[in-house]
Amino acid sequence: MKEKKTKYKEINHGNNLFEFVDILKKAKQNFILENSNYTAKIITEKTEITFTTKNLNTTAFIGANKIKSDIKNFTKNIIPNINAHDLEYYQQNLHEHKLNYVANFDLTKAYPTILFNDGFITLATFEYLCSIGKTERLASIGMLARKKNIITFENGKAKNFEINKKETSPIFYHLVQKTNFIISEIRKLDEINFLFSWVDGIYFEVKTQNEIDYLNLKINEICNIYNMKFKYELLNNYESYIENNCFRISFWKGDTEKRFTIPTNEIRASYEFYKKINQLPII
Repeated sequence: MKEKKTKYKEINHGNNLFEFVDILKKAKQNFILENSNYTAKIITEKTEITFTTKNLNTTAFIGANKIKSDIKNFTKNIIPNINAHDLEYYQQNLHEHKLNYVANFDLTKAYPTILFNDGFITLATFEYLCSIGKTERLASIGMLARKKNIITFENGKAKNFEINKKETSPIFYHLVQKTNFIISEIRKLDEINFLFSWVDGIYFEVKTQNEIDYLNLKINEICNIYNMKFKYELLNNYESYIENNCFRISFWKGDTEKRFTIPTNEIRASYEFYKKINQLPII
């Protein structure tokens, strides 16, 4: 009979992980190190020790398990065929300037909404994801595209390295792709005053209340088509300038200052060319 392994879980920020690895290497042990976005695991002949490498509430892992269960048992759609290299996370029409007012529109809980609308999760899972904190919600969904680095050690030395991508990664890519498509539809409402978009948020220069009212009306029409909700905020003290071939953007959202860094079109074009040659993920 095969001997069962003893399994342990270490709740920490990865500190003990490096200590364990060093001990095993110095002792010239055979072991496997698996390291992913949020957890890591050391596997020896007799034990498995799991580490949490990011400070996440347990609700993130509960949410991830609910999504995993739904995809296995409930999903109405087949897993989409999407290449990560084709994904777009931002668009920009930036210049160096200062603006008094900028209108910001954010799709509300875009990723869980698309998961539910497109038949990947149940209503119960959707409601759970919407009830937990934003950080945990994004982590739960991000685990769909978990990438695991696996290093095999023999006599304390690394002998083999492989990357294991989760089979549900294309579902996460679908969320990114559809969100960007909806944001692109919104951008077309006013391409002259469009400034930039970042994932599920989009920014326009505005000068009058009529412009704000028009955007709110038309964005609401677009969101109704896709069964999405959105929120609007008026920003002030907006500034953008170029530094190291990137736009540095800052503005005030209520009493909080926000900052973004977005590549210039020249850098983007150079990276696109480099990516095609080397098959790197898009930035």
